[in-house]
Amino acid sequence: MADENLEIVREFFIPASMDSVWNFLLNEKKMTTWLNADEFVIDLWESGGFVFPYSFGGRECHIIGEVTILLDRKKYAFTWWEREESGKEWQTCTTVALNLQEKDEGVLISLVHNGFKYLPPPIVEDVYQRYSDYWGNSGSLEYLAALIIADN
Repeated sequence: MADENLEIVREFFIPASMDSVWNFLLNEKKMTTWLNADEFVIDLWESGGFVFPYSFGGRECHIIGEVTILLDRKKYAFTWWEREESGKEWQTCTTVALNLQEKDEGVLISLVHNGFKYLPPPIVEDVYQRYSDYWGNSGSLEYLAALIIADN
């Protein structure tokens, strides 16, 4: 495999205030819109979570996760795993973290998706490649930035 660390890192800049970005990320309805989720609940004491349908090349599944870290205006992290239409789920999850930094009249976000190496060997390479494409080529990060900018 090309990336021995099995970690996806993407940086993107949002020309908006830190408050605007952080408030968007903490708004359940807005996060539901970004992820096209059925539900997105932010509640650390109850392990707030989300579920949303997704299709990878015609293969339908649900993405499931729980919010794990909220560091005020610095970091937002959640678990991430798939449940197939058959009900079969990954036996372990990956982690997505959004690290925020104020910069040049906006916010630089570094998205880090890792934990792929803990998935069962038969699916590691396929899953890693799908999410490399998802975070890099699907437009999901650009969509997040557009939603935040439109919200201002």
